[in-house]
Amino acid sequence: MNDDIKFFDAPDGRKIGWKRLAPGDFMDLMDAVAEPNKTAMGSLGMGSTVASVRSINGVPEPFPRSKSELKALADRLGWDTIQALSAAMGDETAEKVAADAKNSPAPQDSGTP
Repeated sequence: MNDDIKFFDAPDGRKIGWKRLAPGDFMDLMDAVAEPNKTAMGSLGMGSTVASVRSINGVPEPFPRSKSELKALADRLGWDTIQALSAAMGDETAEKVAADAKNSPAPQDSGTP
């Protein structure tokens, strides 16, 4: 759904469309980049940021289905854009958590310690 795509202005001026990965997409990403019997959590974290990119300057980016496709997309984005996008995604998550907390009823104090 295009409604789920958010846009981010990269430090180099490109407009990046991104969408948070669905659980199934994250599992596909793990299959694409994971080496047998190894878990590279740092790579998966950065990989999930890179794989969240859906467009660059309005040009659609397909979901990377292999490690080489993921690396090629990361290289096209560059370090500055990946780091700034990661921060923007974190800011979006923090804003959502704060909004959800504000809109949810506060727990009632039962008066017992």
